Amino acid sequence: MAHPKQLEYNRRYLDKQKVLRKEEHREWFLHHYPDWEDLKPKIRPAWVTVIERCYGLLDHEPKNYKKLGEELGLTRERVRQIHNLAIARIDKLRKERNN
Repeated sequence: MAHPKQLEYNRRYLDKQKVLRKEEHREWFLHHYPDWEDLKPKIRPAWVTVIERCYGLLDHEPKNYKKLGEELGLTRERVRQIHNLAIARIDKLRKERNN
């Protein structure tokens, strides 16, 4: 059995996490990246595909990494890596724009 302090930590950590329902993914992304349409041409097309399908943009249902990997012929891990690269690139472009 886990130590009581560890259980308390786990409970506090999980309380801070917000798990999004599938229909909330699109709204979350567009709220945090309102300039997505302007930035889209500046990142790789494969990255755009992953972002659009992960967040359910363009009338796609949001997909998890495993399902998206199966559709694209990639591993779940590679989809996760591409997702992280795309988000990092978007953040960098937005930061450059604001400077």
